[in-house]
Amino acid sequence: MRSAIAIYGLAKQAVGQIGAIFTDANSCYHLAFARIGANEPHWQTKAETHLIESSNASFRDMLELIARTFPFRHDANELYARTTFSLAAAEEDYTPESDFDRDTDTELARGEEEPLLGIPALGRPKDGK
Repeated sequence: MRSAIAIYGLAKQAVGQIGAIFTDANSCYHLAFARIGANEPHWQTKAETHLIESSNASFRDMLELIARTFPFRHDANELYARTTFSLAAAEEDYTPESDFDRDTDTELARGEEEPLLGIPALGRPKDGK
């Protein structure tokens, strides 16, 4: 509950007036907001929190693409093979590529195979055109 109260305080400090608060239905935010007397409308719902999480993930994916295309990190990209983040705790954890086992993938890059992907219906016509 301390984390929920701290996040609320940081949000108020950052944006001033809060119009509405949406939290996961399984969270303790309603208890925290009652304890501090928060007066903003508060809805516990999956739909809005899922939308926020999806938007955040899309944003992070775009930043990852930009970071790999135009290396601007202070560290090497191989240190960021997997990113795990928590919106509630405002934490991020990174897993480097070296933590994953490598295996030969015989199915990788089979697009040049004839017929395409080994599917007869995707093969070239008999006349070769």
